[in-house]
Amino acid sequence: MGCGKSAAAAAFAALGVKVLDADKLAHIALEEDPIVRKTLLKIVGNSAYKNGKPDRRAIAAAVFSDAAKLAELENAVHPAVGRMWRAQSAPDAPTVVEVPLLFEKKLEGDFDLCIDVLCSERVRRARLLGRGMSLEEILKRDALQMPPFKKAELADIVLFNETSTDFLKKQAALVLSRLK
Repeated sequence: MGCGKSAAAAAFAALGVKVLDADKLAHIALEEDPIVRKTLLKIVGNSAYKNGKPDRRAIAAAVFSDAAKLAELENAVHPAVGRMWRAQSAPDAPTVVEVPLLFEKKLEGDFDLCIDVLCSERVRRARLLGRGMSLEEILKRDALQMPPFKKAELADIVLFNETSTDFLKKQAALVLSRLK
């Protein structure tokens, strides 16, 4: 969270690679998948939806303060997301799937190559605060995630995202050049 997964995904997309965003697929699952909707209503109640759309703030408030609720929701959402990204992946070309909890949920075996994006804690926190998250929200979510440097140790490739998006794009191009 805040290291630059989306910026890296955009860099790959700019190079012509098909990119899928697991978070966006999860939002679709929250809205459209009947099993996910039923689970979310059970966990959060009617406040989970506002005008028929998932209320992300209400959902986050309910699940990020209760590990059991979060696990129950993830057990419904993750299989739905997996089905969607598999169905949308390009069969004869690389597909990048941006997965925030790849290692935490032990999903790395579903991919041929795992790329992590890393930056300093100072830069990461500044980015998250700049997005409107409070320090309390950041710490709460961090407690549920693997530390960034541990993810870097588990990845096949690590992209460094401390400075410019141009540098990130150069790293993405280098990765692609070595896949051919």
